[in-house]
Amino acid sequence: MNLSIVAIMTFLISGLVSAAQSDNTTASQSSEIINLQKSCFSGNSSYSCFGLGIFYEEGHGVEQDLSKAVELFKRSCKSKYYIGCWYLAGMYLRGDKINQDDTQAALFYQEACSKGGIGCETLASLYAVGQGVDKDPFKAAELNRKICDFGGDVIRDIGCIRLGVAYELGQGVRQSNSEALKYYGRACDLKNQIGCDAYANLKSAR
Repeated sequence: MNLSIVAIMTFLISGLVSAAQSDNTTASQSSEIINLQKSCFSGNSSYSCFGLGIFYEEGHGVEQDLSKAVELFKRSCKSKYYIGCWYLAGMYLRGDKINQDDTQAALFYQEACSKGGIGCETLASLYAVGQGVDKDPFKAAELNRKICDFGGDVIRDIGCIRLGVAYELGQGVRQSNSEALKYYGRACDLKNQIGCDAYANLKSAR
């Protein structure tokens, strides 16, 4: 996921939450809710289902209904609006307004990662420790490679560092200090100081 998508996603969500958290239900807010409902349930816009879910989650303009919000987020995810998958996964992982559920979190992070590349870094962490999924260092390494090679600038360095650690320790990949140095170096090139330090430490120990 590139930086522009991150910025757009953050803007859209923050705008929806701000609108939903408004103290007073304005005519424009009511109109927006009606338009979202029409668009969502006509099947024309998975984004509209997500936006409507935000209003139900916050309980402004409509009566707060967390079950309805979750239903709408699931609907948007099923319609391949991957931000809905990612948002719902975070709610389950944190236990934010709904019961904490690692299995559901992993499921929706998988959907988000496979559809839009977002949430792959969290999914890799879950596989690394076996949280909500069976522990699988091979899958974790595979995901971190995807992040390092194709992730946006915001998260690429994280994937590269994690892959460097995997190669240094032989976790999910064949142990190789040369490969570890390669990925620590890539993280360092992305201006991640942890990657630079790991590269220097491993290089001096050889």
